[in-house]
Amino acid sequence: MESGKSETPWIESEWLKKVSKNTSFQEQNDDDEDDDDDDEPEMSTDLFADPDPLDTFTFQWKTTTATDEDEKYIDITLTGYKAELGQTLNSTGLTLWRASNILCDFMVKHKEVIRSANKVLELGAGLGLCGIVASKLGASLPFYSSGDDNEDDDVLRCYQLIWGENLYLFSEMHGSFDLILGSDIIYVEEILEPLWNTIDLLLSSRDKNANAEFWLAYARRNVSIDLVFAEAEKRGFVWESPEDAEGVYIFRRAPL
Repeated sequence: MESGKSETPWIESEWLKKVSKNTSFQEQNDDDEDDDDDDEPEMSTDLFADPDPLDTFTFQWKTTTATDEDEKYIDITLTGYKAELGQTLNSTGLTLWRASNILCDFMVKHKEVIRSANKVLELGAGLGLCGIVASKLGASLPFYSSGDDNEDDDVLRCYQLIWGENLYLFSEMHGSFDLILGSDIIYVEEILEPLWNTIDLLLSSRDKNANAEFWLAYARRNVSIDLVFAEAEKRGFVWESPEDAEGVYIFRRAPL
């Protein structure tokens, strides 16, 4: 840990604890029926309830272009828990969600942005797929943030960050970021304010980098994208939806 400063131990977000009884992590459709059951769902804490609870996630992306002489690929294999298992609701970072793959596809298509960013931060990293891909694409100093303990090596850095809390301490320790990534990280309305407070503080300011961006791969669950836009607008952000990536939104600070 840098400068001898410590961060608060944490397992799962307080917002998730408060709303878990009314929250489903299944992706939502507009015509989904409301769940009238107000009782808190039982969440399995027995990791051995399934005889084979683990899953292996394997990905490959081709990173070469037509002008490259040799073909180059990114190959990544991660191990986590099966998404359908109930225990994953106790920590959404135990598995991979579909939106992370979508965001990685977009990152590979626009690898020049990744390479040009001074520092990259993935929020709600979970297994860390997007941060790993950013590193493989040549990102400088890629960071993860999650609810788990801190880890650090020569290439990737993972730090605990509770959105909206101790942000100035985190900023003092790690600085600001030219590119922030997030995939399937919005699942209840309560997290919108702390999420955007986090992005607003940690994304590089206009005078430092006018092109700093937040890339969000959105999956509709319990929060509409319009609510996400509203919180972004309060903090002076504008956004666009690229044509080559359904569900991906790019946010940047509005020009003065």
